[in-house]
Amino acid sequence: MSGLQRAANIAIIVAATVVSGGMLYRMFLPNKDASGMISTTPELKGRLLPLQARNIGAHATAVLFVKPGCHYCSESMPFYQRLAALRASAPNDLKIVAAIGNSSGGGQDVKDYFAQHGVVPDGLEPIDFATLGVRAVPTLILLDHESRVAGVWTGLLPVEKENAVLTALKLVCAKCAG
Repeated sequence: MSGLQRAANIAIIVAATVVSGGMLYRMFLPNKDASGMISTTPELKGRLLPLQARNIGAHATAVLFVKPGCHYCSESMPFYQRLAALRASAPNDLKIVAAIGNSSGGGQDVKDYFAQHGVVPDGLEPIDFATLGVRAVPTLILLDHESRVAGVWTGLLPVEKENAVLTALKLVCAKCAG
């Protein structure tokens, strides 16, 4: 076998190893959802997520985790606008809270980002994304009236997952989703 053939064989083996490793990594990566984003840890379900007093009091609270400039977040805004419309029809039953991470400059950038898209949150909540287990944005966490996590959705949601959010919202708050 010549040196050129040997080098070609080694290159093929290396390429096949890299491609196979990448496929196996993606296949066994935990908590992937349909959008391909990494989801929040499933252990959150049922966990108490204490919010500031001004951000509680509704039958259900949608906590939205976004970062200005994230194109998946921007593409999710029409759904967040639908949630805001539901809130407008049941203001005492649904609150929308924007989570602000440690690097959000006090939250004004997040507040402005929502305002640019026509969504005005009821409040801003300083939540450390990493401590909570939020590893990707956008993430929506639905809380019940006790501030317990009723559901978690991550990434740009396809229509069927948006409908799952609305179904969960109906279960948490009968008036919220009509």
